[in-house]
Amino acid sequence: MTAVLSKFGSKSDAYDELLRWAESVESGLSPLFAGLLYLLPHPNTYPERVQQIARFFAGDKLSLATVRQWLREVDAVKRFLLTPIKHQDLIEQRVCFVPRLIAAAGYSGWVLLLDEVELIGRYSRLQRARSYAELARWLGLDVEERASGVMTVAAITDDFTSEVIRNRRDDEHAPKILSDKNERKAAERARLGITTLMEQQVLLQTPTAELLQDSLNKIRGFYSAAYGWDATAVTVGDITTTKSMRQYIKSWITRWDLDRLYGIRPEIETVDIASDYEENKDIEQATAKNGDDPDNDS
Repeated sequence: MTAVLSKFGSKSDAYDELLRWAESVESGLSPLFAGLLYLLPHPNTYPERVQQIARFFAGDKLSLATVRQWLREVDAVKRFLLTPIKHQDLIEQRVCFVPRLIAAAGYSGWVLLLDEVELIGRYSRLQRARSYAELARWLGLDVEERASGVMTVAAITDDFTSEVIRNRRDDEHAPKILSDKNERKAAERARLGITTLMEQQVLLQTPTAELLQDSLNKIRGFYSAAYGWDATAVTVGDITTTKSMRQYIKSWITRWDLDRLYGIRPEIETVDIASDYEENKDIEQATAKNGDDPDNDS
């Protein structure tokens, strides 16, 4: 985010347009966002402040009192009437604001990578339902809440739909449990998320021998450059239809690590570990809020 904000060290047409949008009623944003944008190209906004603003846009805390003081220093405190924001509203406004900020900085867009989505399977039934709804929101499946300029890619195990959705009948239970709690919008999003997981997954293809050899050569070069050590030549290893690219790469790097650190050149054996979908409420406990409401804990 600091790299993005570095593009706004001076005013430009893209900056002016973004500021006008952020100040407009149509944006639906708190004046806090426009106020921070206004501060970016100002001489009083030192690099330390830019970093604080960047962290806030990325989800960190920043009190309204601090921002008011910054605006007061540049005679703009009356232009931006700052009021407390609810935590959930702040999250949604960030998701709306950040893609436009990134585009105004000259980038093509914002790509989000969500790994280990299969952890949803370890949540309780209610939390799984809400997670399906949240996944649908981030994937842009709900046209009413789709954020322009955002592309989300989610990685999940290939047996999730059979082991969790079908075996536990989440496709039936998840939307209903949310509807029963009067969370009708979330229920519809949960249905969208589940349908997408069941019908639109893109399975990774088994790597070919040519691709594996090319990957090995490139990664060996990366490893050698990173450690200033000439990585020893290794073979691709046994090529099977069940072995993933991750297993190949991990085996190569493990060999080089052991050789570089201990002078050992072992043979690496890989085994498949079954996915664990046993419910565990400990992993779904609410974590501390990363973002400030700001100045509102409701």
